[in-house]
Amino acid sequence: MKRYDQSVAHHDIRRFEIKSYPQFDLALEAAYFYYEFIVDELHKMGIEQQPSDLREYSKAFAAQCRDIANAAMKATEMFKEKVH
Repeated sequence: MKRYDQSVAHHDIRRFEIKSYPQFDLALEAAYFYYEFIVDELHKMGIEQQPSDLREYSKAFAAQCRDIANAAMKATEMFKEKVH
């Protein structure tokens, strides 16, 4: 995963050496698993961690990001690109 860090985090269309990007589904599932484990352990100590469900939080956050992006696109649709 680290090999793709620079290209994913700082995507530059002028860089051609990476033609495709890996699927991070397995890594994401691992993160959900360990987060749930830690939340359960903290709960045993009386500590309530938020968000309590990282998977659901991620889904809600992604939906909110889509809504924001759609609103931004709609708000700027009257502008035509002049720089190429």
